[in-house]
Amino acid sequence: MILRRYLKAEAGIRTLADLRFRIGRIHEVNDPSEFLANYKFKGRPLPATTHKCLTDHLKNHHTKDKGILCFSNANVSNQLMWGHYAEGGRGVCVEVESDQLGFGPHVLFPINYEQPQEIEVENFFDATPETQAHLLNKMELVLKNKSGDWRYELEHRAFVSLKGENSTIDPVTKEVSFHYDINPEAIRAVYIGAAAKQETIHSIANCMRHYGFDAKLKMMVIDATSGSMYADNP
Repeated sequence: MILRRYLKAEAGIRTLADLRFRIGRIHEVNDPSEFLANYKFKGRPLPATTHKCLTDHLKNHHTKDKGILCFSNANVSNQLMWGHYAEGGRGVCVEVESDQLGFGPHVLFPINYEQPQEIEVENFFDATPETQAHLLNKMELVLKNKSGDWRYELEHRAFVSLKGENSTIDPVTKEVSFHYDINPEAIRAVYIGAAAKQETIHSIANCMRHYGFDAKLKMMVIDATSGSMYADNP
């Protein structure tokens, strides 16, 4: 499957120079409706504060050893993706073949754009296998669900393990970052935003020459007559 990862210019250059994606942390997600569920107790709605508490607990539980890699299946000419995730068209888009990224089974999945899953809190205290299996399925769906307002992203998401050997520590902030190594053969194309600076174009081109990528290098162009966007040779 062809997937795309939109990045700011600096992050895109660093990604191609180091051949690795930065793994996002679950507590860093930018949508307040992420990992949201419609929790009820004996069929009755719970207060908003309780919903927040349960959502925060879910995030904290998973953020310890799991990170996320987000990709889009949307067309590369989707201007919303460039605007929201690639620095207003100043960044880059790395196009990959998902089968070449080395994900194990049940790691990569498409996001569902539906109403939040309805979950009965009382089931948390029911230890019967049938109830627990049903609850586990519901909780997995929570991780794969986003508001329909984000449908244009056509997001595919991978939950990956946070491993010490794939981590770096910022010498100034002491912040720990985790990374996922990229198989060079997975990269099919690199698209440079229509508003990218010349320094970005040169840096990306140098990275691709250095590694001898077989991938295509394309420049996004805005059609002045229609306002639409298309990819062209730089």
